[in-house]
Amino acid sequence: MVVIDNHPISHKGNLMKVLFRLFMGVLLGIVSGLYAPEMVNQLLVSIKVLFGEFLFFMVPLIIFFYVATGVATGEGSNKKALGAIGLSYTSSTLAGLLAVAVGYFVIPMLPIADPAVIQGLTGSSIEPFMFANMIKLPALMGVIPTVVLALVVGLGLHTKAHTLLDVLNDGKDVIDSVLNRIIIPLLPLYIMGVFAQLSASGTVLPTIMLFAPVIGMLLVAQILWVIILFTMTGLVTKRNPIKDIRTMLPAYFTAIGTMSSAATIPVTTRCIKALGIKESTAEFVAPLCATVHLSGFMVAVNLITMTMATLFGVDLSLQVMLFYTLTAGIICIGAPGVPGGGFLAIAGIMVSVAGIPEAAIPLIITLFIAQDSLSTAVNVTGDGAIALLVDK
Repeated sequence: MVVIDNHPISHKGNLMKVLFRLFMGVLLGIVSGLYAPEMVNQLLVSIKVLFGEFLFFMVPLIIFFYVATGVATGEGSNKKALGAIGLSYTSSTLAGLLAVAVGYFVIPMLPIADPAVIQGLTGSSIEPFMFANMIKLPALMGVIPTVVLALVVGLGLHTKAHTLLDVLNDGKDVIDSVLNRIIIPLLPLYIMGVFAQLSASGTVLPTIMLFAPVIGMLLVAQILWVIILFTMTGLVTKRNPIKDIRTMLPAYFTAIGTMSSAATIPVTTRCIKALGIKESTAEFVAPLCATVHLSGFMVAVNLITMTMATLFGVDLSLQVMLFYTLTAGIICIGAPGVPGGGFLAIAGIMVSVAGIPEAAIPLIITLFIAQDSLSTAVNVTGDGAIALLVDK
């Protein structure tokens, strides 16, 4: 998950730092749960509880400011830009629906229904200090009302210079600062507290073993979506989808290395031009889709959500998943660009719509960021299909 910036290399460096710190959080949490005094582990769990309160307090604010400003500043005067945004939302939503189909078919066959993991996350013998349970930060608004309000405000201000739009942009800057200076830096402590609990309860190994089959499923589903997307595009444009996918492969592998859609824009643009698309189209589709076309992200979000639902015994009906996917697609349009920031915006509907327990969120964050480069690679590869349709 990225945002257009002038320093793509530094973005890659930031993501690598986040990945390293999360890994250290997992490792130190395991060591602490096994060997540290009980008071140390109580402190870590207390930090986890307090950080969780703050995180879910911030989720509606993240959604509101990013979605409202994203809709309000969506280059509405440019019909091609509106077309690219519409196609990106459609692609992301269809990718999410594919993930739902894959999830219903594959997840029941995976060895993930381990009650030990649930016990470690929800029934640990390590209790936080009393003060941690006394501090409550209820969200200012529910997630779904927040999405609706953001859409109403964003559409009302669309393409108009307005004082309120300046206020929203300032608010978005504040959210950026909170994410980059507080939430993202403290995530490793949050994760550390979780794995200290798991380690102390003896369930850390089943939890780590959960990651491998899920990431494998994500990879297969994301590649399947790329094939489907370019096949549908080929039917519309009368082109060979295999050749078009092959042309976009440099962008795919570059994104795996950079872990950033923004850092991959030069390669993505070159690949789109190599498809035979007009230079002007390629040069606006690549940077625009880097922030609004998140089909790989949607595959990951839906499959991870369904995996956690299976693990925790949450019954996700098809109706719930359809609503969840449509709502997540809207949030994606304005999702924040810090590493894992898009997921933080989605976390609210994971809990409120899908019914995933809050106790699962730190584990999901770790899993999501671990596969982020795969999602990014699918995002930028799919940008080629969007460009072909816009250029038609």
